[in-house]
Amino acid sequence: MGIFRPAFQNVAQALSDIDLIMVEEGFERLLLDYDRLFSAMAVPACLWRRTGEIFKSNKEFASLVGVPEEQLQHGQTCIYEIMTEDSVVNYWEERR
Repeated sequence: MGIFRPAFQNVAQALSDIDLIMVEEGFERLLLDYDRLFSAMAVPACLWRRTGEIFKSNKEFASLVGVPEEQLQHGQTCIYEIMTEDSVVNYWEERR
């Protein structure tokens, strides 16, 4: 994570307050849209921020990864906490 953290900090520092508000509003709209979709389909699904915090998942995803569904809401768990180490490295390298 030490390799990737400076890149996130540089991007975050370049954003204005308006940019941050607009990004947050867009993310909240996305959560509402996916709320309906996740409840309507029986396919494992998960929604997380770029920083990795999982904010929404469905019971199929929770069952697949073996984590209680309540723990996969509101940023309590990060996606890289439930991935293998190799997968985490690949994920962050792809995001660079």
